[in-house]
Amino acid sequence: MTDPIYLDYEGSYRELERLIQQLLEKQIEVLSKDDPDIMNNMNHLAVTYRQLGRLDEAAQMHEQTLEKRKIIPGEDHLHTLTCMTSLALTYRDLGRLDEAVQTQEQVLGKRRKTLQEDHPHTLNSTNNNLALAYRTLGRFDKAAQILEQVLEMLRKILGEVHSWTLVSINNLAMTYGELGRLDEGLNLHQKMLEKRMSILGEKRRHTIQSLEQIGAVGAMVEDSSTKEAPA
Repeated sequence: MTDPIYLDYEGSYRELERLIQQLLEKQIEVLSKDDPDIMNNMNHLAVTYRQLGRLDEAAQMHEQTLEKRKIIPGEDHLHTLTCMTSLALTYRDLGRLDEAVQTQEQVLGKRRKTLQEDHPHTLNSTNNNLALAYRTLGRFDKAAQILEQVLEMLRKILGEVHSWTLVSINNLAMTYGELGRLDEGLNLHQKMLEKRMSILGEKRRHTIQSLEQIGAVGAMVEDSSTKEAPA
């Protein structure tokens, strides 16, 4: 039986798809095909396709939009880089992992030029997406290296309890787990829980998520210790 929550989720995106398509049809009648509003809505439609699992359509539309945006407003513009990021995420979901990593690396290089390497948007969005792409490829050492650098800089710039810092802590903890560095991963999850308890309280979704992660990693640590103990 299909989960009703999934039906609501899918139905919302189908309705969004219908509205964006209607808007695009009207815009195409009165605007230039390269108008920024049309390109924005094409990108929104591609994201909607991705949410609906129509990944080939999403990738094709992102690619079309990206080619236009490289000309107007230009290759280094924020809107162009946002489109490239969406395309990289779609490539990842399609299993086109090498293309996903390559595209994210291009975005990171351009953000470093236009926003500086320690700009919060470069640190949070681009680096975390690149690390996730490496994790999907199974290159956990590379992902951990990126996340460690990002976390150190986010702590300095945004502080320990900023939401982006907490996301990076969570991503690094999960990567440590994938590397088998369970004690380090558990330590980070515990720090995350402390911060979420103080900010959000005990009953919020993210706090409960941290508790569940600590339970899972703690069980793995205990299991690992049992296996290593002498008979």
